[in-house]
Amino acid sequence: MDYSTICKKHIHRELNKIKPHDHGCIIYETEAEWQQMVIPFIVQGIQNGDKCIYVLSKRKRNYIRNCLRQEGVDVNEITGSGQLLFIRPADIFKGNNINSIEQVTKIYMRWLDLFLHEGYRTIRVISEEMFRLFDSKQNEFLELQLWLNEEIFTGYPLISLCQYHRHHENPMVLRDAIISCKWLVRNGQVNRNPFCLSAELYYRHKDTAWEAEYMLQAQDTLAESEEKYRLMVEHSLDLILIIEAKTFEILFVSPSQYSILGYYEDELIGRNAISFVHPLYRETSVSLLQKGFHRGSGEGIYPVRKKTGRIYGWKLREPYCATRAKTTK
Repeated sequence: MDYSTICKKHIHRELNKIKPHDHGCIIYETEAEWQQMVIPFIVQGIQNGDKCIYVLSKRKRNYIRNCLRQEGVDVNEITGSGQLLFIRPADIFKGNNINSIEQVTKIYMRWLDLFLHEGYRTIRVISEEMFRLFDSKQNEFLELQLWLNEEIFTGYPLISLCQYHRHHENPMVLRDAIISCKWLVRNGQVNRNPFCLSAELYYRHKDTAWEAEYMLQAQDTLAESEEKYRLMVEHSLDLILIIEAKTFEILFVSPSQYSILGYYEDELIGRNAISFVHPLYRETSVSLLQKGFHRGSGEGIYPVRKKTGRIYGWKLREPYCATRAKTTK
């Protein structure tokens, strides 16, 4: 995805999904992708009056300060007032021998209580490598994540965005981060994680087969979701198509299209969607679709040919849901 094409309004709208008590993580592949999501996340917190704590590791303080300045942030003012704090994990746990997850939780609570006493209503934590505290033993980082979800995020007005490079982190760390976070940030999108592992399920099956139980639960969740959306699509009065994002091949049409366009399903499946657009508007339609694919959302009016030969003005207002293989509209 070309991240320069993602508009700031779209990013703000996506990041605004993450609310107090939410634990999110970004899986990024390039520095541009990191900047497009993490810096606006900090700016959003500053604008909201949140206490913002950036836990440093991979990047230098001045680099992040410069990124914020480019977004028009008066960095000297917000750091001078204490609203934005740069800190390292060693500073958080200074003078403490970390021997248990419970001990980490208590130290977190002391810091959070301190920030709340400063008068802030929401605390926003942006962390680079907190997982290195507990990544030496199998499942230790996962247990830390689940413990924080239960003991910290439920009780404090905390918003957290942890950062993981898709190709540079330990694969097991990535796995544990993904299955333990409520929100996943990828490709300019913020999505609720329907497969977030609950502490209750993990600890109930910890000594037996928690991974198998988790996979079975995830499969049940996926099946329920597919059935729900199948029913929604089949009973929707709107015209819904799934097309291949590059070739515009029609992969699926909702039953409602028959009453709107008059075609049978086999007359549409496999055909190029643009071939049904009025010839004078095909070039414009291709441009609108491609822009929508890049942004992840869009709208437009597409003059499409009904089976009778008459032209139907298909007004598209819903977001595009792009994947590598296909795009839903």
